[in-house]
Amino acid sequence: MEPAVTQYTMTMPKWHVELTVVLTPEGPFFLIRQMCGILGVANVGQMLQRMRDDDLLPDYMRQWPVQTRGGRQMAWCIHKRAVGYWMALINTAKVRSAFQARLKELKRECLDLIDRAFWGEVESTPAVAPATTVLLAQTAENTQEIAHTQDLLLWLEDRMGAIEEKVYLPDGDE
Repeated sequence: MEPAVTQYTMTMPKWHVELTVVLTPEGPFFLIRQMCGILGVANVGQMLQRMRDDDLLPDYMRQWPVQTRGGRQMAWCIHKRAVGYWMALINTAKVRSAFQARLKELKRECLDLIDRAFWGEVESTPAVAPATTVLLAQTAENTQEIAHTQDLLLWLEDRMGAIEEKVYLPDGDE
């Protein structure tokens, strides 16, 4: 007898995709083949093998009966809890260019979570500065350059004022 399994489609706004959710007695699962297709991972069989070779992922992978265009079939699924971990292990260069930036962002978020879990709630400096940190540093540097330029301008105005008193301009160039 098959376990009670239902499925529905959900939208993931940050990723702009729709995923099939398989509700099982063990919790929500997602179709690995569908997720690979969305990400643009070409060789699903190779991905499944890499997932099986991982220390943790096999504990979160199951085959569940799902409704497909070809009828009800057993499909490899990954538990919701392990999706982020799995995605953090995917080589960013192997996914569609449209998802690369978001996948890198997810990996940074995972890195921050692991950092907090390992070290506690102490803030750390990220290995790769987020864009906002870089922009703030550039803004501070530009502000210093502007202040220096204003000082130089005031100094030059003082000097020019002194020079103007002694400079004679030729007549007739009007």
